[in-house]
Amino acid sequence: VAIVLLGLWFVYQLLFVLPSFNYIEVFAWASDPLNAIILLLFSLYAIYHAELGVQTVIEDYVATEQLRTYTLYLLRLLRVMVVVISFVSIGCMIKSGGVPPV
Repeated sequence: VAIVLLGLWFVYQLLFVLPSFNYIEVFAWASDPLNAIILLLFSLYAIYHAELGVQTVIEDYVATEQLRTYTLYLLRLLRVMVVVISFVSIGCMIKSGGVPPV
């Protein structure tokens, strides 16, 4: 339910709030603390949803138990890396105050 609501918020923002999609305006929009927090929540739910889908495919189609276990560990490592990158990038946008790096 949360990912649907956050996804609808994101689509609404893209269609009706952002005047254009140039880099400076999108960066300033994403640097607003409320937008950044909601964007981070949407990212976290989307990452989790993607992990669940890939995990189901791995559990269903990887034949050997050992390879399945290693692949699931690799999937979790990848998820943690993407979550850390999301936190760092959105945190840097908030910290910049809406001024994009040159």
